[in-house]
Parts: sequence; structure tokens; C-alpha cells
Amino acid sequence: MGADEPKSKRGGRRAGAGRPPTRRTVATTALDVVVRWRADGKREPLQVMLDAMEHVLAENGPVAAFPFAQACAPFMHARLGTIEHSAVVAHVGADGGPVAVRVSADVYRAIAEEVAAKT
Repeated sequence: MGADEPKSKRGGRRAGAGRPPTRRTVATTALDVVVRWRADGKREPLQVMLDAMEHVLAENGPVAAFPFAQACAPFMHARLGTIEHSAVVAHVGADGGPVAVRVSADVYRAIAEEVAAKT
């Protein structure tokens, strides 16, 4: 058998097998679309949604902007179910379990006031 001949009739590398190296995938095609939009001075759909949310937030407040934030969230943050959690708990609660964290309505109100003051 020569160096170019397969040792077996099964398996191994075969000429012409597999996806061609220049073949476009979904990811590279989507990336090309975004690059073209930016080159043409256009905005991405997510940026349009964020701009609309900021406009509504400035005009009508956080309650009116919530639906926009809710629509943008899946594109900005990974779902918790898709993230592997591997944290070591360094603090233990009174009964030996995890530490209970409670945030009162006053904290939420203070955060909302801080956000409103910045806009």
C-alpha cells in the first residue's frame, strides 16, 4: 500500500468528504449581515429596540418601558437554565442551609429613583 492509499476500506479521511471550507454557515451569514448593516450606517434590530426603550423610559418612566426591556432581555442575557452553575457556598445560614437574602420594597424604590434621576 502506498502512502496516499487508505489502510482500510472503512473510515478515515476521504477526498471530497465533509463540508467545503468555503461553505457559508448560519453564523457567518448572520455576521455578514450585521457587518453590512454597520457599514451602511444602519442599526441592528436590537439597537432599535433599545433606543425605543430609552425613549419611552425618558418620556413615560420605567413602568411604560418594561415591555421593551422584557423584549430585549433574551438577546442581552443568557437564560439561567443554559448556564452551568458551579459556585461554592462560603456562607451558611442559621439552620445549616444557604443564606436567605431578602430585598425589601424600599430597596426597589431606591433603585427606581436612582434610575429616574440618571435619565
